[in-house]
Amino acid sequence: MIKKGKKGKAEKKKNLPVGIDNFEVMIQNNYYYFDKTGLIEEILESGTTRILFTRPRRFGKSLNMSMLKYFFDVKNKDENKKLFENLEISKSEYFNRQGQNPVIFISFKDFEETNWENGFNSIKEEIKSLYNEFRFLREKLEKSDLMDFDNIWLKKKEGNYSRALSNLSRYLFEYYGKKVVLLIDEYDKPIIKAHANGYYNDVINFFKTFFEKAVKGNDYAEITVITGILRIAKEGIFSGLNNLEVHTILEKKYNEYFGILENDVENALKYYNLDFELDEVKNWYNGYLFGDINVYNPWSIINFLKYRDLKAHWVNTSSNDEIMNYLENSDEKIIFEMEELLSHKSIRKEIYDFVTFQDIDYALNLNRNNYGFEVRENGRNYEIERSCFMDDFGHANIWQFFLHCGYLTIEKKLGRNVYDLKIPNEELFDFFRIRFLYRTYRGHYRFYGLGEHLINGNYEKFRLEIRELLKNAISFRDLKEENSYHLFVIGLVSIMSENYFVKSNVESGDGIPDLVLKPKDKNKKAFIFEFKYSRAKDSRNLKRTAKSALKQINDRNYFEGLKYEGYKEIVKIGMGFRKKDVEVVVEEK
Repeated sequence: MIKKGKKGKAEKKKNLPVGIDNFEVMIQNNYYYFDKTGLIEEILESGTTRILFTRPRRFGKSLNMSMLKYFFDVKNKDENKKLFENLEISKSEYFNRQGQNPVIFISFKDFEETNWENGFNSIKEEIKSLYNEFRFLREKLEKSDLMDFDNIWLKKKEGNYSRALSNLSRYLFEYYGKKVVLLIDEYDKPIIKAHANGYYNDVINFFKTFFEKAVKGNDYAEITVITGILRIAKEGIFSGLNNLEVHTILEKKYNEYFGILENDVENALKYYNLDFELDEVKNWYNGYLFGDINVYNPWSIINFLKYRDLKAHWVNTSSNDEIMNYLENSDEKIIFEMEELLSHKSIRKEIYDFVTFQDIDYALNLNRNNYGFEVRENGRNYEIERSCFMDDFGHANIWQFFLHCGYLTIEKKLGRNVYDLKIPNEELFDFFRIRFLYRTYRGHYRFYGLGEHLINGNYEKFRLEIRELLKNAISFRDLKEENSYHLFVIGLVSIMSENYFVKSNVESGDGIPDLVLKPKDKNKKAFIFEFKYSRAKDSRNLKRTAKSALKQINDRNYFEGLKYEGYKEIVKIGMGFRKKDVEVVVEEK
């Protein structure tokens, strides 16, 4: 990245750390770094000995854990100290804690296995690699400990993997005479993967003992830091850990260290000479409220700075297995609330700092046998019991899952455990629109031509294509009122969002039009839509319904807002719907 300096010489800009989560690599290679070293001071100042941070994926958890490793590690402490020069922690009274402890750092972020046999083998490989880092300990170990060490190091079937971290902590304490700092990154990745692939019980049974020995019963760890996406409840993984501090996105502490703050985004935009307006960037990647702090998605910001393109970056870094599973199996209540969210509205929910997979699955009638539930699908008691779960625990956990995974955010807190939730930004609106389309159209993607019909003025083809999609692509039960058709059309035209701003229910003129498509190039056509739903017995007067919608656009001067913004060519479209039929009336201005 080159810029001309004051004297005409090329000034090299720092490279952007796309995919870099190793702190040493980050600093030594002079990548652009958003300084999060203040986290070290806050942890030490708090006196916390065991702490769990939950944040969405790609929000800086792994990089922060790597930072903690290089700060505390007694190994190569003098070289590591140089990494922190001129960073925030170097000015702290706690900087003298640098290089004072042996560090155990294990991460499950790369776990991707689809069955328990491969999954357990992957876990053993990760632990084996960890032991390999400390093979120098073998020279000082007693015979029995050496045997236990080698069973893990050589990946023998006799290896006691459940006690691997607690044993390694003791070996290091006996070698250095100092307690360890234990760092466990993305602890829940194997659990989430196992749940999505049907071997949930196997992975839970292993990790119950693994974490109990490593965290609860580990007297050789001075500080333990764990990260994950979720605080998974009812599995007893951390049961009995009364002194485990849990900091989720609902808490007020530590939030500036996960995500990027607005002033940091502004500074980065200036540094890289990007002429994007901050409001544009905010619209795409901001919107997350962690505690009482607004943060930007770091993965998306770094990719945007590198590629200079306002588009979805974060949502494409995962298969989104669980999200897709819940959307595809969602009931009418969830779909209705998703329509509300896609209409730029919020939904009010009771939210806690944990997620329970069993309750979600039971509510959606998924995977019940995995938990040993008694299946009484034809019995009255089952229906009553399931209805209770759907109304309470199940639905609550679905929205909690979306929230803690970063697909929704908090708009505001109304009281104890009561929050208004919303879709945070355009990147996530884009994601949910497409997923909503996928669920609705069963894989029909002819809507790609709809935008061309609009732009080319082929409005009859536009109408016929929509009618065909209504007939063949969606269920009649999904079309119950005007709002359903509203979401239907928004979904169809969302494919145009690369070149158009898709605005739903935004004030313009003397009212609020249903849908406005604003071209990013103001010399191109802008579109205003109004929808009307007919409850008539047949479609004979549906054209009149469409004309009524067009009349509302004119009567309420919806086009005035576009004219004021400088749009010269404005197309007004009234649409009348009845069941699976549609009429369209157009006026070009």
